[in-house]
Amino acid sequence: MFDTGGFSRWLPSTLLPAGCLQGKERYDVNSITRTSLEIAHASGYLDGVQRGNIVTDNLVVCFSRFPFVEILESTCQVMPGEYFDGIFGMGKPNPGSGYETFQTTLIEYMVANGAAQERLFTFRFCGMQYGEQILCEMCHAVMDTGAPVTVMPLGTVQSLIQNPEIIDRGNGLLYVLPAMVPLVKDFKITIGERVFTIPPKDLLNPNPEFSTFGAGYTQNYQGLEWTIGLSFLRNFHTVFDEAGERMGFAKVQC
Repeated sequence: MFDTGGFSRWLPSTLLPAGCLQGKERYDVNSITRTSLEIAHASGYLDGVQRGNIVTDNLVVCFSRFPFVEILESTCQVMPGEYFDGIFGMGKPNPGSGYETFQTTLIEYMVANGAAQERLFTFRFCGMQYGEQILCEMCHAVMDTGAPVTVMPLGTVQSLIQNPEIIDRGNGLLYVLPAMVPLVKDFKITIGERVFTIPPKDLLNPNPEFSTFGAGYTQNYQGLEWTIGLSFLRNFHTVFDEAGERMGFAKVQC
């Protein structure tokens, strides 16, 4: 998974216990192109703490000697709906923080090796739709893989809460009462000519008294840009098309 707010890059390794981080693909520590930098590293995320060594190996999409952490120890937590194997941070560490190994970002590596022309990580969303209600066309959006909820422009929120099943309690989150859950509709995202559908069960975070809707807002925000968080992103894989020099989304079930 790409973490647009962080810089650490890690993959679980074959040295982890068999019962730890089950279901994730593991990096083979016996890879003949592996080089250890003899640097220990620890990182924390929503699913706990991972510890390991910084190594370099070939990243098939574009270049060799790509640095990342092979995880040797872990708290072994896996969040519900978690489909990624590891995390690649897209940001830079603060200067002087001691993490100079990660100063060069994935995008900068791709530009330097000719796999990308510009240092941009953007997607064009042709439309967002709740049921049959069009919320935006040619939407401007940024990705934040550290945000649990997707954030909408305030004007879009006002349109969305016209649906009786969605309640705004004024704190930036939208709610659905248990009796109204059957009325929740699909959320459709259009990218190019492809329409991706997120079903109601994947839009809601259930609680005993109410369910939290997967999209909310930031109070007093006056912009028109969406921030796509994990509530939407967890429904997708990111796919590299090396021959076509493209990167895009595919359904999680692929």
